[in-house]
Amino acid sequence: MVASLLPGSLGRCCWPSLQQMRDAAAAAIPLSDQQVRVVHVPYRVCPLGAHSDHQGGTITGMALEFGITLIFVPRTDQRVELTSLNFAGKVSFDLGAVPARQTSPGAEEGNWGNFARGAALALQTVVSLDNGLCGVVMAPPQLDSSGVSSSAALGCACLLALEDANGLTGQISLNQNIELDRLIENGYLGLKNGIMDQSVCLASKERSLTVVDCLSRAISHVPLPPQMSNGAPACGPAQS
Repeated sequence: MVASLLPGSLGRCCWPSLQQMRDAAAAAIPLSDQQVRVVHVPYRVCPLGAHSDHQGGTITGMALEFGITLIFVPRTDQRVELTSLNFAGKVSFDLGAVPARQTSPGAEEGNWGNFARGAALALQTVVSLDNGLCGVVMAPPQLDSSGVSSSAALGCACLLALEDANGLTGQISLNQNIELDRLIENGYLGLKNGIMDQSVCLASKERSLTVVDCLSRAISHVPLPPQMSNGAPACGPAQS
């Protein structure tokens, strides 16, 4: 279990404050004797090589100092229930009967629940899931569809939260989660994405440029010069 997802200088960044997360949890999650858990997954920028991942090229990227926050409590049944502070509608489904991708306007603004449903199906290709979760998604306002991979960040956050709710934290590798997010977008959503977005969102390190060979899937990091800085948190669940 990651002890903290806001190390060092990240306390001054655009992640929600502890009080904001507590307020969101109190409003959206039924009272529980369990500790509320938090997943942060940052958005990303890609200075060089953007979208050459489709051809197995090499890309570079950096995580930003803000992104998706998913606050949740594991359930003892297979029900998944999510709300969002950014998009209207409630996501609700059973892990044993995940609905097909929603394509027409419905109760969920922008069909944002497709990422949670896709994460559940993708993860169940490699493990069994017995526990759902109840949670709320927070994100910076007005940054969806802005080219910073908010969709990949949301898909990865749902994967990490479901893994934690089922006691799988640390058992699913970085490369497995990168592939699982590809399954969400290619398999469930029907998109043609490669692995650039989720690789940078999940693998970035603070004050480093992330380099991904999309053919071999090797990931390395180049330290940034002192005059440059990015704030990339370690991705994963933490208790709060």
